[in-house]
Amino acid sequence: MLTDSPLMLRRFIVMGLCLTLISGCGSDLQPALDQANDLLFQQNYVEAERLYRKLLKPLENQPLSDSQKEHHLLILGRLGRINSLYLRDYNQAITDYSILVQHYPKTEDAFAARATVADIYHHKLGKHQAALDEFQKLVSQFPNKARSQWAQLQIITIYLQLKNYEQARTEAEALLKLWPASDEARQAQFLIANSYYIQGRHTEAIATYTQLLNQDADPEFKALIHFELANCYQSLGDEKHALDHYYACLAAHPNPLLVQRKIRKTRGRLTSSAKKPRIHRAAPSHRYASRTPAPKKTRASRPTPKKTAPKAEDPPTPSPEALLDPEPNAEPEVTPETAPEAEQESPTTLTPPNPEPESEPAPEPQIVF
Repeated sequence: MLTDSPLMLRRFIVMGLCLTLISGCGSDLQPALDQANDLLFQQNYVEAERLYRKLLKPLENQPLSDSQKEHHLLILGRLGRINSLYLRDYNQAITDYSILVQHYPKTEDAFAARATVADIYHHKLGKHQAALDEFQKLVSQFPNKARSQWAQLQIITIYLQLKNYEQARTEAEALLKLWPASDEARQAQFLIANSYYIQGRHTEAIATYTQLLNQDADPEFKALIHFELANCYQSLGDEKHALDHYYACLAAHPNPLLVQRKIRKTRGRLTSSAKKPRIHRAAPSHRYASRTPAPKKTRASRPTPKKTAPKAEDPPTPSPEALLDPEPNAEPEVTPETAPEAEQESPTTLTPPNPEPESEPAPEPQIVF
């Protein structure tokens, strides 16, 4: 029986469809809808989508009674939901929701369908302009609904993603004017400050954040404001004020680890930028103001030997002939041993290299007898 239960279920569904189609459009579709709902509850999304699609065909392109309109609206909503959430067939979901909005434009289901289509364009398909069109239609067609504030906030977010900051601020001002006391109004003001920060207009961002900080808000939202204020002061180089705001948001911030990393980095910059004490020295004297530059280093040369006094040359050795036949006028050579004491010089005094010859004594006069 357990193995045959899916087969029996399918047979039962087919029988219900056949009965529905035979009975015609004016018949009650509730039994077949119950079967489709059971398939959806059992998470059999493919079979549920097929059954809903078959139930939709007899209700197309013809006038419908009130009960048939209710069934038609219900089936279109279920088809859009199955394709968008479970089967992820986004194009088919957009088609089903568009038919719903076309036939029932002022209903709550139409508002939910258009919001879902805008969300699909924005987050699933990445078509920002199409998402903008859907959100703007949503706000214009349902201006008195509370969810229209959310739609207007989505418009601001998309313009920020498109980097159209002026238009984003314009849409934010419109939200503040229409719903000034709403939570979306505070979020819109927060987005205005973010747009200034992204553009590098930190002074205007600080003023907007400070104005928003003075309003009554929950601690987590105030922590976000303190965090953005700290980022602004850090961009301006004011590390001290940045550190104060980081400490202020640490307790209630949704990501305290991020705040702790910011605090460590900011404290590190403060420590590294602290001025160290310097020793002040007197100015150099004028006598040292203009010094000759140090001589350039040159290649080492060989040391020059020191000059020493020339040694006295030894007298030439006389030949044997000169010893046998000395010159008649030769004077005997005076040696240091035979020289008088008065003529000997001190050992530290050098004799001149070229002494002048002493003059010969005058001849004595001869006496003639």
